Amino acid sequence: MHDDAPPREIDIATAEGDICINEDELPTVTDTELARFRLTREQLNQLFAAGMELMRGKTIRDRVRPVAAETLDGNWEVRIVRYSPLNDSLTQRRRPLGPRSKN
Repeated sequence: MHDDAPPREIDIATAEGDICINEDELPTVTDTELARFRLTREQLNQLFAAGMELMRGKTIRDRVRPVAAETLDGNWEVRIVRYSPLNDSLTQRRRPLGPRSKN
């Protein structure tokens, strides 16, 4: 079980707080949510793809996740962040996208 692949998801640090988007949710992100996160659909897909590339070969045991954040110059970057299951502040702060409204 410890060699299982980690969930296919990315954490994104936004001005509204940290959000977690898994692969199944990508097509359901609304235009309103994208505007709120200050992302285009293309950027979201690129960030997710970059995160999955960085996670290639990682397992749950590695205790890492991809995290995207906007840089000071307005670009986005994705990094691998290590976490501890005992005090994982990202898990405590991140929130799922929540109920969907039609755009």
